[in-house]
Amino acid sequence: MINDLQTWQIVLCWVLTVAALVPAVLSNRTGMARVALLAIGPARNRMFRQIILICALQFGCVGVVLVQQLAGLSAIWDLPAEFWPIHATLRVDLRASLSGIGFGAIGIGLAILVEKLRHPGNPWFPPPRPEPNRSPLIPRTYGERWWGAAVSVNAGIVEEIFFRLALPLVLLTVIPSVWWALGLSALIFGLAHRYQGWVAVLATTVIGAFFGLFYLVTGHLWVAMVAHILWDMIFLVVRPWRVSQTDQTGS
Repeated sequence: MINDLQTWQIVLCWVLTVAALVPAVLSNRTGMARVALLAIGPARNRMFRQIILICALQFGCVGVVLVQQLAGLSAIWDLPAEFWPIHATLRVDLRASLSGIGFGAIGIGLAILVEKLRHPGNPWFPPPRPEPNRSPLIPRTYGERWWGAAVSVNAGIVEEIFFRLALPLVLLTVIPSVWWALGLSALIFGLAHRYQGWVAVLATTVIGAFFGLFYLVTGHLWVAMVAHILWDMIFLVVRPWRVSQTDQTGS
């Protein structure tokens, strides 16, 4: 379908892509450090809401428009034809076993998470420490763990639509190789996290490549979404809780 696009459609897709990516790639740690100094309360709640809204607009809405223009909205749940050869190469017939293991692990993980969230009397996080180099997304109170979960779910859905589906399709309008398009998408995904530092860029690039691999092997974008959500949950919900428990034990 990409070969049938009109010139104006390709130009529109590139304009939208650049408009979505430039703010993310150019963001720096200084700006995020200032945000990290916000006091707990309405200011930080507003910050979480803004991050969720901006991410949804920047990658979700733009990603959906790009997919609609390049492959049709059905590509969100049906693997686009451009990806079929790679899917056929990578696919391994383990669907039944992987589905059982995957859904079982998700069920156990959700049960543990719900059980943890049922006890507000047990603080999950240490006292507020507005350190300049601390990510503003890290929850600082028991109540903020809901924001961490919301950010994780939002990012897992909209970023996968954009970086694993829409962006490779856009790149395929100028790059003949699907592998190169997917590789560049993973790299750009890493660069979009530059505000966390260059080590994070490298790590996120690798993680993004794995998310793309999950998508291509299974042929289902929702698998990459679930993996992304669980990964973010580890750092925005589970890990802060474990750190706080360690701090309390050490004290």
